Amino acid sequence: MSSSQSSEASSPGTGASETGPQRPPLNIFPQPSAEDWRTLADKALKGADFSTLQSSTRDGIAIEPLYPRAADAAPIAPRSGPWRIVQRIDHPDAEAASRQALADLSGGADGLALIFDGAPSAAGFGLPATEEALATVLEGVELPAIHLRLEPGDHGVRTARRVAALIAQKNVSPADCSVSFGVDPIGRIARFGGDISSVDFSALAALLNELKTAGFAGPVLEADGRIYHSAGASEAQELAAVLATIAGLVRGLAGEGLSPGEVLPKIGVTLAAGHDQFATIGKFRAMSLLTRRLGEVCGVADFSPRLHGETASRMMMAADAHNNLIRTTIAAFSAAAGGAQTLAVLGFSSAHGLPDRAARRYARNIQHLLMAESGIHHLDDPAAGSGAVEAFTDALCEKSWAEFQAIEAEGGILKSLIDQVFTGRIAKARKALLDKIADGASPFVGATLYPNPKEPEVSVEASEIKPQSGLLTPLSAAEITALTAKEEVPA
Repeated sequence: MSSSQSSEASSPGTGASETGPQRPPLNIFPQPSAEDWRTLADKALKGADFSTLQSSTRDGIAIEPLYPRAADAAPIAPRSGPWRIVQRIDHPDAEAASRQALADLSGGADGLALIFDGAPSAAGFGLPATEEALATVLEGVELPAIHLRLEPGDHGVRTARRVAALIAQKNVSPADCSVSFGVDPIGRIARFGGDISSVDFSALAALLNELKTAGFAGPVLEADGRIYHSAGASEAQELAAVLATIAGLVRGLAGEGLSPGEVLPKIGVTLAAGHDQFATIGKFRAMSLLTRRLGEVCGVADFSPRLHGETASRMMMAADAHNNLIRTTIAAFSAAAGGAQTLAVLGFSSAHGLPDRAARRYARNIQHLLMAESGIHHLDDPAAGSGAVEAFTDALCEKSWAEFQAIEAEGGILKSLIDQVFTGRIAKARKALLDKIADGASPFVGATLYPNPKEPEVSVEASEIKPQSGLLTPLSAAEITALTAKEEVPA
């Protein structure tokens, strides 16, 4: 499943211009070979084994210390223009949530994610799932000017209908709105448990037809990888879960008379963006290749779902929380470089509770700075051509596809979850991750490494986080911090 498919761009010319001075040729220096580098590396190792320069990912993908340029690489999933800066709206008080939304939009966000109470991503908070709360939080919001994302609780179909009705009441054309309705019944089972009969494919089919008739063009259903990532899944497991969720939705809706060509364009994808830059860029790029391949298997060409990224909850530490600003910056850059079309950054204080106005401003400005200073949104695929990234992307595709096939052989994502087969593999990955953190192989600066003895206070809007339990329980900052908090502080 190679991502190297077209010719490289030509190099700039090296000759003399008619009006300017002569320029030296660009190839005046000798080009070292891999053997030349290996000789120098062996000398620097001073007898140590070369394998000390090699490593492997949690999925067993080998990472070499040096890669040649992937000269024939082409962009995997070109993004047209900048990504959308999305802010989470999850305050339990609708009036306060409305103030947050308006402040975020006036501060430069161009997307809102409405997180409802009981959503898998609610993290103990969330908007009330009522018509009144929905109307309040969207009062004064120019819907055609933003991207609106829903992350519903128990009643995704009902919430989607309420939003569609509210848009109609505002006399706004659905065709002018960018809405992701976020209905994810399979993700709810993964997070909280349940049985196969709890997924009402008849109701999903009716909703798809209603929203299509109304004129909504965006995704209605969602395949959310954050649920698996927050529970400790590896990169390949998260990607495989997304693929298996898409396959499960296609299969279930086929029983309602809908073809893959009707269902696939109505599915969006969400991934967690971690602070391992290399792994996150590769994961987002691999997702584009994998969904394209799944579309081909289903007989649908060029399946390219809307790709939403959110900085990972499992990397957010309560200890020395300001270090989370660095982690979320790396994660946001990586997701954007990997092709995310919409992106949400968690407030640095999210492990303490509901982020306040300042933390929300930092979350927005991280993305503004990335656009202004790095300019990565001007490039179709910034990582294309990197030998290391291209090799990792391809290897991750292979691992993820194999895991997806295993889930399918177990009866599909719903059966594998309910039988706790796939969840068993995630549990093993979770333990392995915690073991790496405990032995110092995966440190968190300020938490498991170099704790700050004079840690500054962190303010939040609300700190009473509801207990999180279910089939796949998210890792908590306290669980990670308690593993190996170091006593020593560098001089």
